[in-house]
Amino acid sequence: RRLIEHAPIGGFRSSPSGRFLLANTRLAEMYGYGSAHELMEEVHDIGIQLYVDAAEREMVRSELERGPVDGLEIRRRSKDGTVIWVSLSMRAVYDEQGTLAYYEGFSLDITHKKTAEQALRSSVDTQRAIMDSVDAGIILIDPDTHTIQAINTAAANMFGAPAEGIVGKVCHEYLCPAEVGCCPITDHAQSVERSERVLLKADGSRLSILKTVKSVVLNGRPYLLESFMDITDLKNA
Repeated sequence: RRLIEHAPIGGFRSSPSGRFLLANTRLAEMYGYGSAHELMEEVHDIGIQLYVDAAEREMVRSELERGPVDGLEIRRRSKDGTVIWVSLSMRAVYDEQGTLAYYEGFSLDITHKKTAEQALRSSVDTQRAIMDSVDAGIILIDPDTHTIQAINTAAANMFGAPAEGIVGKVCHEYLCPAEVGCCPITDHAQSVERSERVLLKADGSRLSILKTVKSVVLNGRPYLLESFMDITDLKNA
């Protein structure tokens, strides 16, 4: 009992009807109650008072019928109505006759984690929208393997193939006509700053481009960021 009471995560036991039979202080704090006693006294129906969506409660019950759940991420509602995210690990306990006696488990508040994930998704979506709205081709390359990590719509259109068919390919085989070991950037330490180069297209033809390559660090890893524009009309003129 002392172990559960002083645990840094919420511990509980609840009845099939939806009342807390046991709760620790951390669980009460998670849901905005002053004490475990207050939580158990005021929450008469967990499904109605704590669950944001009744369908989520049925989903949890369905999962528990098949066995214990571990790290199930669901939404819960605190005392003041604030929606929080919890990671739920729990099991159903049955009596000797096989009748459901109670549920017991642990809840961990992961609201900050979910908020950070949402912010990251929004940031990635914003970056993707910007990349795809630019007329110039943009490609992200791993400098060690020379594989293409990301490509925008303009670059894929110039290459003449869908983006998913380009990502993961080696750049000198699909985009740059240089041979293995002859990369002007990583092998010969050349700088490419608004230089006229050739883009090797999917059909084997070549496209005249004005290209810039920069070394960048993303999430602690180095990459080559290539940007280029089609100058075929200019060259023909």
